Amino acid sequence: MNISVSANDPRLEWAGAPHLHRDNNCVIPLRCDPAEDLLFHEGLRDKLHCPAGIRIRFSTTATHIKGTLNRALTAKPVACTCDGQILASAPLTDSDHFIFTELPSGSKTLELWLPQTCPDFGLCALELDADITPAPNGGPRWVHYGSSISQCAAAQTPAETWPGTAARLGGLDLTCFGLGGQCHLDPMLARAIRNRKANAISLKLGINICGQSSLNARTFGPGICGFVTLLRERHPTIPIVLISPIFCPHRETNDNAVGMNLEKMRVAVEQAATDLRACGDRAIHSLSGLELFSSDDAHLLPDNLHPNHEGYQLMGQRFHDKVTQRFFI
Repeated sequence: MNISVSANDPRLEWAGAPHLHRDNNCVIPLRCDPAEDLLFHEGLRDKLHCPAGIRIRFSTTATHIKGTLNRALTAKPVACTCDGQILASAPLTDSDHFIFTELPSGSKTLELWLPQTCPDFGLCALELDADITPAPNGGPRWVHYGSSISQCAAAQTPAETWPGTAARLGGLDLTCFGLGGQCHLDPMLARAIRNRKANAISLKLGINICGQSSLNARTFGPGICGFVTLLRERHPTIPIVLISPIFCPHRETNDNAVGMNLEKMRVAVEQAATDLRACGDRAIHSLSGLELFSSDDAHLLPDNLHPNHEGYQLMGQRFHDKVTQRFFI
């Protein structure tokens, strides 16, 4: 290890990070502007401080890499990928650093995927056995919004969340707004997504809204339409895909406190897409969440709500097959 690269080095690309907070020579990637923290609900703010989907991209011939962090962490590992393939993962168990050794020789573009559920993860520096250069441009920019089922705490590495898997399969440059328990069509999130450069957007809606009874039959569909209309202010023609909830056995037909269940929500998501098309949106699409994860996959729901690692891999592959290749390419 003889090359030290500061986290502030402009040759490092913080892919999928809407904002970077610089603190004591460390960089903390965030999914919201810290100057606007108070405008987000406290629970939502905490999730936006987790670097789900964020990667550090650069090109190098290095075979050994050490990353120094802002504090000791016990968290999901950091994953290292090249050309969409996972090369290695580095565990974080009460550690203020991560290490990758015996990476392939030769010039390559690497992505270091950061832990999907670790708030305020900060990198201070990388140490390598060779210098770095800026990475070439990534693939089409895909912005995804969803719940804990999109943040994917059960995925073994951050590169194997279902959005991470779909992005690697499709060569997409992911920005992931997977927010455990906090996908409630907040207007501030519509604004955050609207402000990202994007070639395609997907919105996976309903499970948190159903579980917390935050919207009802009067407000859910119009909330979707309003959210999409805000996105269209800066993305008038790109594909936007509305995805309804995946299978969840205890919420399929049992009404919540405001009379909603998942079957009703799937109808409402499809109706919102139909109404948007009728009003001239020619690039709005919809997909039933059951096409990503159905009752046939229920054995992969250990808590009857969240897929396990295998379930997330299935979802990523199915999204690639049913959405990326149909609507994004």
